[in-house]
Amino acid sequence: MSTSRKDWSLKLDEALWTYQTAFKSPIGLTPFQMVYGKSCHLPVELEHKAYWALKFLNFDENQAGEKKKVSNARIGRVK
Repeated sequence: MSTSRKDWSLKLDEALWTYQTAFKSPIGLTPFQMVYGKSCHLPVELEHKAYWALKFLNFDENQAGEKKKVSNARIGRVK
């Protein structure tokens, strides 16, 4: 948090999200799991799964980007 105490309200969403997704020892669940019956996937977990899928499929993002550029150039010439 910054040194100014006036912007505390801007941090409430992050604090609430952290609390709701944090594991609580006495109940053995997170509050999110208690409400929705399943665990919450954090953005980092989803990004990791997406990277794993690309790696698993042997996908080269640089090669795909070059193919997309060539495709866009061809479409531009047709117009």
